[in-house]
Amino acid sequence: MTLRTIVVIEDDPMLRQDTTDMLEAAGLSVVGFEDGDQALDYLRHHRQDVSGVFTDVKLATETDGFEVAHLVTATRRLTTSATIDKT
Repeated sequence: MTLRTIVVIEDDPMLRQDTTDMLEAAGLSVVGFEDGDQALDYLRHHRQDVSGVFTDVKLATETDGFEVAHLVTATRRLTTSATIDKT
């Protein structure tokens, strides 16, 4: 069985690294990106190698997690994470 890649999109470097480390410790191949544009560019070229996307909803760039979700959910699994701001 070929190990496929999980794409992690998180603009907070520490959270991105922690998430990547956790998934790799579980035996998964992981590639991390700080914004949706970088991840979408990667997915355009490596989509067949990706088995899932784990994305933050709020990203510092124009292409946020919702936009990424819209573009990848038709053919791939998607998991999102978010921090709820109660202010």
